Amino acid sequence: MAAGRMGWTEEEFYLSTPRYFFSAFRGFQRGEMEQARLIAFLASKVHATTRIGINDIALFPWEDEADYQPKFENIDPERLAFFSNAEFKALA
Repeated sequence: MAAGRMGWTEEEFYLSTPRYFFSAFRGFQRGEMEQARLIAFLASKVHATTRIGINDIALFPWEDEADYQPKFENIDPERLAFFSNAEFKALA
């Protein structure tokens, strides 16, 4: 039974509402899927000839590809000019 694997007692299972149980079960399944992906990623990384990322193994429906992309802020031209014109002196 899934409730036993989730660490619930029989009493907790019978006293839970269906909504609560299915939310907890979905969370439990998600955790198991994340764990399986991590194990597959670590096992594959050892044998990979090129650099791989964890999202190369699987991308789940609750994830967004954009979450794995680098995020950069817009560059302020005035701040860039300040650092471009700065003089740095070497420490003695």
